[in-house]
Amino acid sequence: MSWDIYGEKLRPGHCEVHPSVHEEYPCSVCLKETQRRQEKSEHHFLKRELEAERDKNRRLVEAGNALTKADVWGRAAAYEGWKKALAENGGDR
Repeated sequence: MSWDIYGEKLRPGHCEVHPSVHEEYPCSVCLKETQRRQEKSEHHFLKRELEAERDKNRRLVEAGNALTKADVWGRAAAYEGWKKALAENGGDR
């Protein structure tokens, strides 16, 4: 005698997990549930991958912006230093 997962007697030709389904285990309902779990798992995996890629891109953009600002500030500081040195040495002869 076989039993279903709920402890009830299993009727011949019925699924152990879904005893109301007249199909052997794994029945079509079992297979559909497995497919849904896999799709959900893949969806969450891809979502995490996308979020990680977005974070990486955001950090790269922030780093690029910081470098651009540093370059602009560096050039401005160099220009100011050049103007000061020029003024101290008698202008632009």
